[in-house]
Amino acid sequence: SKQLDPKVFKAIQNTIRAMKIDITEEEALDNWPLINEFFSKFGREPNLDSIDPFEKRLAESLCFLKNLTQSTK
Repeated sequence: SKQLDPKVFKAIQNTIRAMKIDITEEEALDNWPLINEFFSKFGREPNLDSIDPFEKRLAESLCFLKNLTQSTK
C-alpha cells in the first residue's frame, strides 16, 4: 500500500479546505501580489492555521487558486 507522507497529507487537507473557503475568484486573484510579497518577506507560503487573519486570508486565497488551477487541468 502507498503510505502518506506529511507533504501528501497536507496537500489533501488543503484541497478539502479549499472547497470550504468562501472567496471569489476575483478576490483570490487580487490577493496574488500580496501572496508573492508575503513569500518574499517570510520565505514561506501563508499558513491556513495562522492566528493572523490577514495571513490566513492570503492562505485561503492561495488554496483557492491552487485548487482552481488543478481543476482546470
